[in-house]
Order: sequence, then C-alpha cells, then structure tokens
Amino acid sequence: MSARPVNDELLKALQDLLYAIATADEAAVGALFCEEGTLHFPGGNHRLHVGRAAVVERLAKLFTELRQRLPGPTYVRFKLEEFACLPLDARHAAVYASLTVDGRHGRRTLLYRRERAGWRILHFHASNEGALRGPETA
Repeated sequence: MSARPVNDELLKALQDLLYAIATADEAAVGALFCEEGTLHFPGGNHRLHVGRAAVVERLAKLFTELRQRLPGPTYVRFKLEEFACLPLDARHAAVYASLTVDGRHGRRTLLYRRERAGWRILHFHASNEGALRGPETA
C-alpha cells in the first residue's frame, strides 16, 4: 500500500469532518465515527465523550448553540494550515492538523481506523486558542 493514497484518503476524511462541523450536520458527523469512537473537545466540561452516541450528543449541543447565535451555515470557518498523517498499521493511522478556526489557532489530533465503509474516527481531540466568534463551548 502506497503512502500517497492513504495520505489523500485521510486528508479527505479530515475535510469531511471539518465540513460536517462547519455546517452543523449531525448525521454526517455521526457517520464519520466508529461505534466506540471518543471525543475530547474544548469548552464545556472538558470531559471525554465515549461512544458514537455520546460524541454526536456533545456535537449536537454545540450545533444548537451555533444555530442560535449565528446566521450560518457556514457556522464555523476552518482554514487548514498544516496536515500530517502517520499510518500505524494496515487499519490505523494518526492524523494531525493545525488550522485557523474563525481566525484563532486550533489543533486537531485524530486516530482513524479503516473499516469497510472507509476511514472512521476512533478518537478526536480538538484544542483552540484565542477569541471565539460563536458560543463559548465551541
């Protein structure tokens, strides 16, 4: 397996996630996670959300707040600054992204697992720095 197609596939998987968040699409976000996927997201209670249902529930709360405060969609504007991926084995890869999120710096670190339906998120960690355009829990 060549590294280039995996790199391209993972970049597309990350872009799909960013688009689903930017447009507050709960169904799309849910489809991108493994059943046992986990999320650690800035703001709120800073706890680990375990399982696809818990992840979608946490992001649905964010999406509701975004829809109440912003005219969107697009509710969040991402600009990818840096992307790197490291295949760990035939089914797993780590992804790192540095981006701007509505003008502030953010980092995303993800662990992906290849499933029959494609690359799915096993773990997603997000962190942001600086002022926020929308809800404080974003």
